[in-house]
Amino acid sequence: MVLALGAVLLRRWRTVLLTALATAVTAVVVTLLLPPTYATGTLLVPFAGATSRSQIALSQLPAGLAGMAGGVGASPTERLIGVVLGSGTLSDSLVNRLARGDRERAIAVSKVLRKGTRVQRNPDGSIVIQVRAKDPKLAASIANTYPELINGILARVSAEGAIRKQAFLRTQLDTAQQHLTQSEQRLLDFQQRRAAPALDDQAQRTLEVASTLQQGIYQQELIVSELRRTATADNPQLRAAQAELDSRRAQLRRLTTGSGGSREIFVPIGEGPQLKVTSTRLMRNYAQDERIYQSLVAALTDAQIDANNNLPVLTVLDPAHVPDRPTRQLPMTFALAFALGFVLGIAGIVGGEVARRLRSNAANAGFFEAWDGFRADLGRFVPFAGRHTGASAAR
Repeated sequence: MVLALGAVLLRRWRTVLLTALATAVTAVVVTLLLPPTYATGTLLVPFAGATSRSQIALSQLPAGLAGMAGGVGASPTERLIGVVLGSGTLSDSLVNRLARGDRERAIAVSKVLRKGTRVQRNPDGSIVIQVRAKDPKLAASIANTYPELINGILARVSAEGAIRKQAFLRTQLDTAQQHLTQSEQRLLDFQQRRAAPALDDQAQRTLEVASTLQQGIYQQELIVSELRRTATADNPQLRAAQAELDSRRAQLRRLTTGSGGSREIFVPIGEGPQLKVTSTRLMRNYAQDERIYQSLVAALTDAQIDANNNLPVLTVLDPAHVPDRPTRQLPMTFALAFALGFVLGIAGIVGGEVARRLRSNAANAGFFEAWDGFRADLGRFVPFAGRHTGASAAR
């Protein structure tokens, strides 16, 4: 079967060649008859100011790993540029800028944007904008207007995002400042109320004084005990020694319970642990509020700096020029049409030969009779549809 089809092609090679030539000539003629189109383009390079930490980390990786990491997800700047390039706001801005109220020109610009504009983003980050239009000046105008409008939209979007971020940080900063002020006031009130600016030092001094008083009480108790053995209760020395013992006990009591004026100088031993825990809690809350406040101040400062340094901008590397000749690629058109005609010629010859062989097979007679009848019926409504029915039946 294959060899038989090959033999048919070899015998009818002139038909294949003529079909290819006819297709190529037809394509060239149609191309020459169509209105000429002009193509131009511009090359843009993104520049985003300061480099982010993630970009610095990627730049330090080997080339292969950096490429794999870069394919996982684009940077926020690249994503923003991609969204702007595909937005309807950009197209509407282009039409408004170039048409300036002229309805016919607006329709022409919109048609070029839909059918004749191509935006290509290269792996190296550059952007190529290619415009094809019947008017060479219009094509160049569209290509050169793209960067200006894209940068304007990027600036507006970035500015709005920076303003919202700074407003949010300022709100959080005001709240953190209120919490910090309250923590400072609570700590100050506690220290003033307890007269305890340095609890550890005061507690140490309290223990030292209490130890000295306790030793003095022991010694005074021995003196009183010796005097009671030899003196009566009305003895002046005994009474003086007893008064001294009571005075020292009262001092120790005030020192341990906090009664009297010792609270102003010493931390009561019974209240020391509680005061220390309370002071530690207040200091911890104050330190936490202070860290939060400082972090928000640093974040607000960084946001204000980033709003100026990290503004995405597209720089024009190669501007678009007005083309002086149309983009009729006749040799390429001829070659492609010739190849298409060659394939069509082969397909037509093979299809005709297969149909002839199927019709000559008696087993397929019923199908072809039905087919011829269908074509005859169709010819009554559609001209020329059943024209060759009789000839086909004769064959």
